[in-house]
Amino acid sequence: MKKENIDFVSEYDMKLAAAFYVLGKLISADLPGIAENALSQGADTPSLRILAGEQNPIMAEVGPLFEKCLSEMNVPKPDKDAAAFEVSRFYARKIVRKELTPYIGARAIWWKVANEVKKRSILRHFIGAASEIEEFPMRTREDGIDRRQLRIDEELKIISLADELLKMEKPGQMFET
Repeated sequence: MKKENIDFVSEYDMKLAAAFYVLGKLISADLPGIAENALSQGADTPSLRILAGEQNPIMAEVGPLFEKCLSEMNVPKPDKDAAAFEVSRFYARKIVRKELTPYIGARAIWWKVANEVKKRSILRHFIGAASEIEEFPMRTREDGIDRRQLRIDEELKIISLADELLKMEKPGQMFET
């Protein structure tokens, strides 16, 4: 099975990068590339130029510089719930567009987002579907389960969940009451 890239850092706009940053899912080496991308798209601030030029980034230095870039560009730093909403929708779009397999997309939502969210949310269903798929090899042939059909069912469930998530307009809609 080929390893799928789930990071897509070169695609991040500053709003999405801010969301990944708030969730602690960016490493220091990601930040100069994100700044370079913003510059190539026409953004230009003094801090953005400095960040893009960092050769040996250390988070203690580039983290605050990244936050200054956000401020200079009038990009608000989201709270954790809003960040989780943005990042989970990013992966949901990748699932729906078939840029990630449903399993890999659900697993990314599980490990990159759901584990950071303390409230009950729709994200728990991505965890359930991904963990079902992960358990297939552990099941024996004698259990009578058609693994191919079960995987198809779980993948269709993930795609449906991704569609549902993309229809939500506000972070609060993601959480169960």
